[in-house]
Amino acid sequence: MLNTQPLRENLTEAGYTDAVPLGDGEYLLTSTCGAQEVWFASPHHAGYGVVLDDGTELEFVRSR
Repeated sequence: MLNTQPLRENLTEAGYTDAVPLGDGEYLLTSTCGAQEVWFASPHHAGYGVVLDDGTELEFVRSR
């Protein structure tokens, strides 16, 4: 049977070193190579996502 669940990874699996809350559900994620991206808390979204230790699901918004 085909797996239809969207892919979710934790920060380490996704290649990020930390996530800093910016407010209003936005987070600044920093990759292992120093790139910064803005992600938004979006539970149960359909695409790829990063899950924080507290269970917050993040969806990519934009590079910074």
